[in-house]
Amino acid sequence: MPKLDRLNYFHHKDNTPLTPGASGYGANSLDCGSRGYGAVGGATHFNAHISEDVTGASAVTLELLNADTEDLQTGQKVIATVTRPAAECKAGTLLSGVIPAFNKRYLGIRVNCTGTLTAGKVDTAFYSDDPGYDGDLE
Repeated sequence: MPKLDRLNYFHHKDNTPLTPGASGYGANSLDCGSRGYGAVGGATHFNAHISEDVTGASAVTLELLNADTEDLQTGQKVIATVTRPAAECKAGTLLSGVIPAFNKRYLGIRVNCTGTLTAGKVDTAFYSDDPGYDGDLE
C-alpha cells in the first residue's frame, strides 16, 4: 500500500505532456482500501505542478476522480475540481485542492485543458500536510 506524509508525495505521473483535445490521467490510482474516506486522514490534497508552460489553451482544470476500479473507469465520479486560466499556468505553478469526503475505493487525478493547447507538462500527486499523519492507507 502507498504511504503519504508531509515530505513524500504519492506521484501519479511526472512531466506528462498535455495532449491537444485529450485529458491526461495520472499513471496510477490511489487504492484507499475498503475504508474509503477514512483511509485518507488529515488535510490531504491533490495537486498538479506545472513543469512546462501551458500555451494555446484557455484554461486548465484539475479533476479529482473517485471510482470503483483501479483503472478509474467503473463508477467514475468527479468529486472536486480546480480551474485556472492557462495564462496563469506557467512552469512552477501549483494547482491544488483538498480531498473531500468520498465513498468509492480508488482516487485518481485527471488534467483537462480547454481551447487549442499547443504545449504544457504537469506532475500530479497526492500529499498530506498533517505532520501527525503517517499516511498508512491500510
